[in-house]
Amino acid sequence: MTAAAPGRSLVGQAWRYAATGVANTAFGLSVIVALHIWGQIGVTVANATGYLFGLLLSYVLNRNWTFAHGGSARKTLPRYLALVLGAFGVNLLMINCLQAAEVAYLPAQLAGTSVYSLLVFLGARSVVFRPPRQPQ
Repeated sequence: MTAAAPGRSLVGQAWRYAATGVANTAFGLSVIVALHIWGQIGVTVANATGYLFGLLLSYVLNRNWTFAHGGSARKTLPRYLALVLGAFGVNLLMINCLQAAEVAYLPAQLAGTSVYSLLVFLGARSVVFRPPRQPQ
């Protein structure tokens, strides 16, 4: 049995992914607050900008730190954006279905967010930032 390649330990990646989530959430929220409160920018534009900056930070940290991927950003960025968009759609669908089943908003939101986070982690690990196959 061989040791996992550097940056490929499931537990290590999960911890780095969680830390990346905290960092990009804090950064995105900071951008939103700065633009809206201090910059007097409308809430929609401030939020869109904050989410975009948080998403870009998430991509950079996940590519370089969480998954230690050295591949082309030209290939991985569109895949990452598609993954996040797809997971966001599942998140919204889940929240709406749970609320239609009369689940309260907060538990529905927590369930949707949990599924979103799991989908992005698994998709990033197994598809977007998957290491190249080693020759046999």
